[in-house]
Amino acid sequence: MAETAPGRAAADEVAFLHRVYGSEWPRLGPFHRRRVRDRVTGEEGTLRDVMVWWNGEKRERTEIFIRPPGGGYEWPTAPENVEFLRETT
Repeated sequence: MAETAPGRAAADEVAFLHRVYGSEWPRLGPFHRRRVRDRVTGEEGTLRDVMVWWNGEKRERTEIFIRPPGGGYEWPTAPENVEFLRETT
């Protein structure tokens, strides 16, 4: 299992949540393909996409899609469940 990146990860998570919730039609930008862990499932993967669900003009929910290592089916999670991991070389 990968390690969390203590200082940088916390700052990245704040910036990530601001980016996701600060726009009506967010994009992952520099966070695309970053290594993350889903806090709910404990599974690790890479950030792939963000989807906003609307009910009229009201934002109903926002989902982040994570792809498992080596490919496969992506799974959705709430942005708050995303934990950034240390990049390995």
